[in-house]
Amino acid sequence: MTLGTAVVRDLAGEALMQLLPETGTPPPLRLLPLLPAGWTVEQRHAAGLWFKHTVAQFGWPLEHLTRIEVARDATLASVLGQCAADSQVVTMLVACDSHIAQETVDQWAAANVLSTAARAQGRIPGEGAAGLLLTSLAAAPHDAGASFARLYPLAETRREMASDSARRPETKRFIDLAQHSASAAGVALTDVVAIAADTDHRISRGLELMGLVSASLPQLDGGSDVLRTGASTGTCGAVSTLCALALARNAALTGNAPVLFGSNDDPFICNMAVLSPPPALAVPV
Repeated sequence: MTLGTAVVRDLAGEALMQLLPETGTPPPLRLLPLLPAGWTVEQRHAAGLWFKHTVAQFGWPLEHLTRIEVARDATLASVLGQCAADSQVVTMLVACDSHIAQETVDQWAAANVLSTAARAQGRIPGEGAAGLLLTSLAAAPHDAGASFARLYPLAETRREMASDSARRPETKRFIDLAQHSASAAGVALTDVVAIAADTDHRISRGLELMGLVSASLPQLDGGSDVLRTGASTGTCGAVSTLCALALARNAALTGNAPVLFGSNDDPFICNMAVLSPPPALAVPV
């Protein structure tokens, strides 16, 4: 909650500067928190109310501020689809999670899923928080456009077998997903200047990502242009995925060129999308 609150405060300040008009009615602001899967309904409700209170403290009118419940099993595609459902609404998407408590480490060790010297493919305890503001230019002032990147529709594919148990990485599936995403955005993969993914330390995930870079993104420098958030955050739910999306947004604006976002942390679901600097008509993030 401490980490999540810090992110909410940052985003609330950004929303006020970029999206709250000096005169007239402000756009509706929806708070959409992605909270730890193990939390109870009561805990999730209380956290959502606290985040809403935090945003209101910064000055966003309460009558234009709502909180959205997210299903525990919601996929990234469904969450982003929910964000894009209304072009006149601003969505504050926030993820926070923590798995560094000794109780969690002991549970993982007992279940043989903790990363150790003898089990390099296990989970590494982690914690963190990340967030983004999502809206359309219809809800954003014209002078705020340069602060937003365009997020194209998210492509999704499902594996037939969990990546943890597969004998070899499904590199072709990842490559096909990237090509589909680039085609949907109307860009060539050779124009992509970076890729940000939630890929962590596990060999299967790393081989998928580097196989994609080697086959379809040879222009990228593996050290500076390939960003792997999962390797830095450890296991912390949706945080590493949302962090990768945020890094892709920053890279698109900084490089003024298309950037690829990828997610292969889930054992069955892979996601990918292109982010680019905003053209005259864009869906900013």
